[in-house]
Amino acid sequence: MTIENKLKKYVSEKYPTHKALAENIGISSSSLHDFYKSLDSAINSNKTMTTKTDKLQKLFIICKTLNISIDALARGEIVELKDEHPNLTAYNEDLVKLLSDTKTQISMIDEPRVNGKVIKQEDISTISTLVTIIIELIEKKYL
Repeated sequence: MTIENKLKKYVSEKYPTHKALAENIGISSSSLHDFYKSLDSAINSNKTMTTKTDKLQKLFIICKTLNISIDALARGEIVELKDEHPNLTAYNEDLVKLLSDTKTQISMIDEPRVNGKVIKQEDISTISTLVTIIIELIEKKYL
């Protein structure tokens, strides 16, 4: 069975139609069909898929949406990912709180220092932005 057929079968088990999956990830049905074909031909010919950003993005979105391994898919297999950390939600909530508190505390210090050196305001802003991005990624369940 080709990877195209395996993936279509797997999608059929998870979604009422392939169109429903396409709509869920924000692409057209024909775009999803083209993706199946290009994935199948790349795996069967031992060539790499064209590394256009839109195709890679579709690959990541489809695998994340279907909760399947991108590595296994590249080998021509469908492997559902298991939730290895059932308490991850509670952990993420604690992590978000810790990061938020740390960000607040850093902003309240007049002259924050690391190893005795004063941290520049520009560096504090960068750290704050990075912490905000990490919090957003955690909340969107990308981390």
